[in-house]
Amino acid sequence: LLASAVAVRAQLSPGGDAPLSSVLEIRNLSHSKSRMGVPVEVEGVVTLEPLNESVGAGRDRLEESDQSFCVSQNESGILVVADPALLKGMRRGDLVKIKGTVEAGDFAPYIKASAVLRTGTAPLPASKPAFYDDLASGRFIWESVVMRGIVRRVAPMPAKDPEKWRFEIATGGGRFVVLMRGENAQPPP
Repeated sequence: LLASAVAVRAQLSPGGDAPLSSVLEIRNLSHSKSRMGVPVEVEGVVTLEPLNESVGAGRDRLEESDQSFCVSQNESGILVVADPALLKGMRRGDLVKIKGTVEAGDFAPYIKASAVLRTGTAPLPASKPAFYDDLASGRFIWESVVMRGIVRRVAPMPAKDPEKWRFEIATGGGRFVVLMRGENAQPPP
């Protein structure tokens, strides 16, 4: 048992084997393994443009200036946190290569990027059908989903971000909030 624990630690240490390149593999790391600073080199398509906050990454472990965005690879999504200087001009649909380390987030592992290189563009992945229980379980965290529900309330976000709207949606399983932003974001009639 001790020998296998040492072998696993050597495999996952920054000086160990090749960096992880699969988003699914990163998402499946245990919480304890994701705290080991495992190196990653991931390629994927940007599905959520950089936000001015690092949502769900574990605020106590982040620099205040960090921004977060989401990347999808082979139908698996992940949160990436980086210095804003690495993200200038980034848009949904950009194909990017990311170097960094795995960090243990509040809900799931995420990537703390040390380098982000745009290599082109790619189609956005199809959104997955989901139900309220899927959201509550975290099954689709950082992934694009489609849900049916009733819009119960729409409100603009604070004045500092006039292009962001907050929707409260009710489904058979419960209520959830959707944040919509972008220069074409308009409330429904």
